Amino acid sequence: DALPAIALGVDVAEHDIMKRKPRKLSKSIWQEIRGFSIFAGIIAASVSSAVYYHAYTGNYAAEHLRTLVFTAIVVFELFLVFSIRSETHHYFTNFFKNRFLLAGVLTSFILQLLAIYTPFFQNIFRSVPLSANDWILIVSFCTAGIIIIELWKYTSKLIHKKN
Repeated sequence: DALPAIALGVDVAEHDIMKRKPRKLSKSIWQEIRGFSIFAGIIAASVSSAVYYHAYTGNYAAEHLRTLVFTAIVVFELFLVFSIRSETHHYFTNFFKNRFLLAGVLTSFILQLLAIYTPFFQNIFRSVPLSANDWILIVSFCTAGIIIIELWKYTSKLIHKKN
């Protein structure tokens, strides 16, 4: 997720940024994003654990299991980058505005495909090709994780409005 993370540095500013109260100088940026970061980390771990559990109980070979979990982690991070762009706005806000972010996500995804579908990288990563059903499993769990994160953002926004 390095390329998408770098691309976030040139992301467009949120349209309502100047309407928000400024952060207190005594508070670090980390204090403001700590809860979200911890929650997103728990969801990421849960998604990869769920994929692992599903594959493990399905008696997948070790290489197949490793490839599934590795790919689930990468795909989740590529999905997550669109969610972390804003702590107040939904996933698809300004989705196509940052072409560098879209290019970074696409490039990272292509690199992941190379890692699991080309013999040279299969030897390095000890990966195996994934089937359509494997991709459905990965995308389903990753999408569910992002929906949970977006619901958390939405409820946090409502709570902050009331205060």
